[in-house]
This record gives sequence, C-alpha cells and structure tokens, in this order.
Amino acid sequence: MDSISKLTRGIFEVSDLTGHKPPILRKGRVKGGRTYEVLAPQERMNGLMDKWMIGKNVIPTAEQLPHDLPHSSNHPSIHSSAAPPLLDVLHFLIAHAEQGERLDQLVERFRGQREPLRAALEYLQQRDPKRWGKACEKLLPFYSDAMLAKFFAGGEAKG
Repeated sequence: MDSISKLTRGIFEVSDLTGHKPPILRKGRVKGGRTYEVLAPQERMNGLMDKWMIGKNVIPTAEQLPHDLPHSSNHPSIHSSAAPPLLDVLHFLIAHAEQGERLDQLVERFRGQREPLRAALEYLQQRDPKRWGKACEKLLPFYSDAMLAKFFAGGEAKG
C-alpha cells in the first residue's frame, strides 16, 4: 500500500481505486496491516469482457464490442461519458497483445482515445521495459504517426 500511496500522492487516494469495476486492486492483509496488489491486465480481462458484455474466451472483433465504446466519429471527446476509462482500455489492449491476438480492429475501436493511449504506452515502455516492453512494442506501431499516415494513404487510394 505504501508504494501505491507514494506514487499516487496528490493525484488520487488508494481508496479511489477500490470501488472500480472490474477491480483494479486485490486487497489483502499482512501482519495486521492492509495490503493492495495491482491486478495485471490478464487478471482483469474477464471482468472487462463482462462489463462490455462480450462472451468469455472470445476475442472480440470491432463489431462485437458494444456500440457505446468510442470509435469512428470525426472528433470524439476523450472526456466523453461514453468513453470507457483509459485504464480499462489500456488493460484490455495490453491483455490482448500479451495473448498474441490480432490488434488492428481493437485499436481501431478505441481510436477516440488515440493520444492518451499512445502516451500511456510510451510511459509504460519507458518506466518498466522488462514488464511492459513486449506488449507496448506490439501496440505502439498502431499509434505512430507513420502508421496513421499509411492508413490515410491507403484509404484515399481505395476511395
């Protein structure tokens, strides 16, 4: 609890994380004190799929994701009430990257949160490359400006 508290001091309280659905933290006790362990993206995957009403053990396509998730509007608001929390989207994408699943349709579905996701992935890759490096390496190319230009060039050539 101390390490989480120190990292988040002034930003939010640890208690703000305990009521999140699906859970972000696992509560425990050690020698009479409270402990919290941050759940890994894989541990939250079933809860996220339940939250978004996606069948268990099914890797969703863009069409299978709920329609209130952000995508395909011209200028989606990152702070829109319809947009899922950034942490949930990040864990969802990372869990799929760690499983070696196809990512292009999932990334497309959350394009309304492109910039915050890119910043979060770059931060994680720099902060702890041993833990997050492989998943970030799989996801970051989808957020590069070169990849975005490639998509726009491909769309214009077809249209």
